[in-house]
Amino acid sequence: MFFNWITLPYLLINPVLIPLSIARSETILAQEVSDPNYQKLVQYAQNQQLDRLAMADIIQNIATQFLGAKYQAGLLDRSPTEKLFISLKEFDCVLFVETVLALSHNFALKNYQYSAFSQQVLNQRYRHGILDGYCSRLHYFSDWINDNQKRGNLENITHKLGGITALRYPLC
Repeated sequence: MFFNWITLPYLLINPVLIPLSIARSETILAQEVSDPNYQKLVQYAQNQQLDRLAMADIIQNIATQFLGAKYQAGLLDRSPTEKLFISLKEFDCVLFVETVLALSHNFALKNYQYSAFSQQVLNQRYRHGILDGYCSRLHYFSDWINDNQKRGNLENITHKLGGITALRYPLC
């Protein structure tokens, strides 16, 4: 299954309006720092001088590099223990957002180290930016937005754009 751009809640990131979208990329574990796909993204960012662009433009440039990537559900649930998993080839709903935002954040700072990229993904994916087992992962997108907003990673501006608050029901 392949995605076209599907708009999700709007977020303000460094202070740029970003429509979150779903797209694609290559499966690697976070420890694999010599991945040729990552090196191609770094080369692209440097050649295009993405660090000179507004954050919205950086995000758009990075996101388009993943057009045609495969949607794959359950990528984070393949291991019996919680480990940082990063894909640059295939994504589920939130992996694309995390990957593009982490790459864009680091490329804007001219930080091309894979370790900084994987740390940024970890920071976004887990409650308080700490991987402490399965329960520390932000499983619900609304929790992902709220936790990242509390820590200053982004601002949810859905209300400012006329959006409504979703009803919240207890999980248990």
